[in-house]
Amino acid sequence: MSFGNEREFIDFLQAKERVRKTPQCPKCEREIDAIGYAEHRTLGFKRGEWLGIDRGSDIYYYCLECDYHFTYEELEELGVV
Repeated sequence: MSFGNEREFIDFLQAKERVRKTPQCPKCEREIDAIGYAEHRTLGFKRGEWLGIDRGSDIYYYCLECDYHFTYEELEELGVV
């Protein structure tokens, strides 16, 4: 593996170290080996039946131990997104 400059090498080492560390929940500080994922969608009643409405959805990821909802930045750090 070759690197174009010292900065690329340092970035590579830092990324590798982040992957090696066991992630922890920022709130309860327990080690995370799984996280919860929930998606909420909108249903509308039209012509006598319930149908999915395309108004977007609400998706969130959370700690299974304490129900802490992770921010997008925290998900990036964990390597989820």
